Amino acid sequence: MSRLKELLGLSTEGYTDLKKGIFACTLTNFSNMLGIIITMQIIIQLFKPFTGENINWMVMWILFMLGIVAGIIMYICSRNDYRKTYVACYSAAQESRMKIVETVRKLPMSVFDSKDLTELTTNMMNDCEAVEHAMSHVVPPLIANAISATVVCIVLAFFDWRMALSVFCTMPIAFLIMLASRKAQEQLNKRLIESKLKASQETQDYLDGMKIIKACHLDGEKFDSLKKASKDLK
Repeated sequence: MSRLKELLGLSTEGYTDLKKGIFACTLTNFSNMLGIIITMQIIIQLFKPFTGENINWMVMWILFMLGIVAGIIMYICSRNDYRKTYVACYSAAQESRMKIVETVRKLPMSVFDSKDLTELTTNMMNDCEAVEHAMSHVVPPLIANAISATVVCIVLAFFDWRMALSVFCTMPIAFLIMLASRKAQEQLNKRLIESKLKASQETQDYLDGMKIIKACHLDGEKFDSLKKASKDLK
């Protein structure tokens, strides 16, 4: 967990919020199981007539009431999950962005003269966005799912080891798929960054061209012809 703190550049408060988010996601996973358990019990009662037994309507009413309680619990856990992940994440992200601004403010002017401002801005914003996405959508649910799956495997092992094994075997398979697709993900991510950088550069060129258009009282067609002529001269 301390490694995550270094990778995401979190403060002590942000690291604490991350652990709270993981715990909240774990509670949400377990609360979602309540609905599945109650539904399975209702199905068992509905299939009793096919085995020559009668439906126990007292049990059905109890399951109905338990379903309402489970729905309330799921809502409370989901609401707490949202607060502990998304809200806490963007509060920590605000602090990270302010640190970046303070760091950039202290950089010498030679850095800005030697670097493309568009590339510098795009890279910083992309890094901030990637950290925010990881903190809110990736890290807490991923660790919570691993914890939930482990607990489920342990509980199922007491009833039937084959059921526990069927659940557990999906975890190494998912891990192998992630490793196998890592190279393809890196290549796609590189292409995405290049596309964003190109789009930002085109936008910056467009904004710079607006100054010429306003200063020379040109319309779009005249500016395009002037730009084409300048390229031909080069």
